[in-house]
Amino acid sequence: MTRTNPKRLRQEPLIEAIWHLTYRPSKPIQAVADVLVGVLYTALKKRNGDYQVHRLLPVDIPTEVAEQDPDLRYTVKYRLENPDSPVLYLIGDRIVSLNCRRPYIGWQRLREEIAFLKGVLEESELIIPERHGLRYIDLIRREYMSDLSGLQLQVRVGEQEVRTQPIHLRVELDYLDRKHTVRISSPAQAEIAGETWNGTLIDLEVGVQIENSWHAISDNAIDELHHALNSLFFTQILTQDLIDKLEPEYKED
Repeated sequence: MTRTNPKRLRQEPLIEAIWHLTYRPSKPIQAVADVLVGVLYTALKKRNGDYQVHRLLPVDIPTEVAEQDPDLRYTVKYRLENPDSPVLYLIGDRIVSLNCRRPYIGWQRLREEIAFLKGVLEESELIIPERHGLRYIDLIRREYMSDLSGLQLQVRVGEQEVRTQPIHLRVELDYLDRKHTVRISSPAQAEIAGETWNGTLIDLEVGVQIENSWHAISDNAIDELHHALNSLFFTQILTQDLIDKLEPEYKED
């Protein structure tokens, strides 16, 4: 029987949604992030966004050093955030991301934020896109799932089924013509709005290579990534029993 995916869960397990773009500089600029952060800050200010710029530790690493080290090439140098908004921006010399923490603003608004950021980056003419993707990080609290029984996951070592034991799993799956990365960690813990959540972390990511074209990052293309990730979560990861415990809503209010 085909499932209908919920529009939302009243007991929302999502702790962070991320859209990320990796790129290469379009011009011979020593440190693109140093310029890009100013461009984005100006655009946010014009949109009445009271964002603050935070310099992160990698900002002091010379660009030529970072470029030669695969572990440093995609590090983030700046964070722009507004204390009154769950949305923040991270900028590096090879990567830009939009992160939405709790409370989740919903897909329609998140897509609008992605479109805004994409527009700023494209108009800057500073970068050439190479890959973009979505990542959703959920934490299923222990009161809703005390072990791995709420997941469509079977792990066995010899005669022992892994159900209550600690586990850290990473696997790449082909689903809906997309390559997905699935990470599951249990037990896991996170601080959410001053409250400690304990349970199982489910980290899903999907992305696609781009042929150096901004046209490839259309609203439809972003919607397709969201649909693939959403469908994977509800039809391939969670059991129906767990979905029911999380109080699903199947229609828009």
